[in-house]
Amino acid sequence: MGLHSGKYVSPHVKKCNGDLKPGDRRSTSSGPPLIYSGQSNTSSSSSSSGGSSGGAGGATCLTSSVSSPNATLYPTGNICPSGKILKSNMGARTKTRPDKLGSGLANYGHGSIVRNTHLAGELGLDWEELKRAGNELYRKGNFVEALLLYDRAIAISPENAACRSNRSAALTMVGRLGEAVAECEEAVRLDPAYGRAHQRLASLYLRLGQVENARHHLFSHKQQPDKAELQKLILLEKHLNRYSSLSSVTKLEPYPTSCSQTKFFGMLSEAYVLYVQAQVDMAFGRFENAVPAAEKACLIDFSNIEIAMLLNNVKLVIRARSQGKDLFDSGRFSDACTAYGEGLKYDLSNSVLYCNRAVCWSKLERWDESVEDCNRALKIQPNYTKALLRRAVSNAKLEHWAEAVRDYEILGRKLPGDNEVAESLLRAQVALKILRLEEFNNANCTGELEEVSSLHRSKAAISSPGDS
Repeated sequence: MGLHSGKYVSPHVKKCNGDLKPGDRRSTSSGPPLIYSGQSNTSSSSSSSGGSSGGAGGATCLTSSVSSPNATLYPTGNICPSGKILKSNMGARTKTRPDKLGSGLANYGHGSIVRNTHLAGELGLDWEELKRAGNELYRKGNFVEALLLYDRAIAISPENAACRSNRSAALTMVGRLGEAVAECEEAVRLDPAYGRAHQRLASLYLRLGQVENARHHLFSHKQQPDKAELQKLILLEKHLNRYSSLSSVTKLEPYPTSCSQTKFFGMLSEAYVLYVQAQVDMAFGRFENAVPAAEKACLIDFSNIEIAMLLNNVKLVIRARSQGKDLFDSGRFSDACTAYGEGLKYDLSNSVLYCNRAVCWSKLERWDESVEDCNRALKIQPNYTKALLRRAVSNAKLEHWAEAVRDYEILGRKLPGDNEVAESLLRAQVALKILRLEEFNNANCTGELEEVSSLHRSKAAISSPGDS
C-alpha cells in the first residue's frame, strides 16, 4: 500500500477478463458510466497504477482506486458489453441509457421488462376485445374479417346475444341471409328484450318477404319500431296485396310504356313482380317456375344487384336440393342433411328443404331435429301435408302422444280415406289414454301415501306423553 499523486491506491488484487463471462456488465442509475477509459476526468496528471495484460484474449485489466472527494471513482473488471472496449472520454458522457434491451449494439440497462404488446393482445383477447375489434372492422367495411373475429368471440362466449347479433349483421353484408336470420333468432332467444336484435331480425324478414314474421319482431319489444322499417313493412304489404290481385287476373290490357319504368324498392315494376313471384315459388318448392321468373326479372332489370343475387341463390338452392336427393337415395342421410343445410343458407324460407331434411333426421333417428324442421316448414307453409305427417311420426317416436294425436287428427280430416293415418291416430289415442291413466294412478298413490303418513303422525302425537 502506498501513496501516489495524493491518492490512496488500494492493493486490491487486479481483476481480469477471465473473472467475468462474456456479456457481463455493470450499470448505474445516474452519473457517468463506470467505465475506465485509461484517462482521468480530473486535472490530475497521474492516476492509479497502470493496467496489465492477462487472462483469455488479452483483455485489459483495471484496478480500483479511492480518490479524494474531488476525484472520480472507477470500478474494476471488464464491464463492456460483448467484450468491446469503449472509446476514451466515455466517462464524461451523461446520455441516459434506455431500460429496454435492444439489438446488442447499444449500452444496456437492467434488461427488458416491456412485453410485446401485439403478441400479448393476440394471446390475451377476451370476447369483449374481439367484439370491439370486429366492430371496428365492420365500420371500415371489412365484413369478412369482422365475421372471423365475431366467430372467435362467440367461441369464447356462446351465450352472448350481442356477439350473435353483430355476427348476423356481418353475415347480412356478405349476402348470407339464411345464416343471418338464424344467428339473429339465437340472439333473441338468449335475450328476448334485446331490441336491436328484434329490429335487425325484422329487417331481414322484410328482405325475405315474410311480412308476418317481420311485423312480429318489429313490435315485439318495448321500444318504438324504426320508422324506416315500419314504412318498408307497410309498402311491402301493399305490394304483396297488389301482386295477389294481379296474379288472379288472367290477362291484362295493354299498358303505356312509361308504366314499365316505374320502380318499386329500386326495381323496375315488371321486374319486381317477377322477383316476388320467384321468391314465392321457391318457398313453396316450385323450382321449375322460380328459375324462369328470376331469369326474366334479371333480363328486364339487368343492373339490379338484388335480382342478380336472387337468381344466383335460386340456382344454388336447386343444386343443393338435387345433391341432397341423390345422397338420400344412396343412403347417406347425414351427408344429405348437410346438403339441404347448404341450400337453406341461401333461402331460409324454403319449406321443401326443411321437410326433406326432417326426413333425413328421422332416418338417423334424431326425432327432435326432425320435429324442429317440420315446425319450420309448417310455419312457412301451414298446409304442407308431408311436413305434418313427418312431424306426427316423429312425435309418436318421442312418445309425445298429445302432439301426435293432434297432428293425426288434422291429417285425418285432410286425408279421410287414408287407412295408415287412421290406424296411426288410433294407436296414438290409445297410448295417450294409457299415459293419462298412469299419471292419474300415480297422483292417487301419492295422495294416499301422504294421507297415511299424516294419519300415523296424528296417532303418534296423540299417544306421546305430554307435559304434566
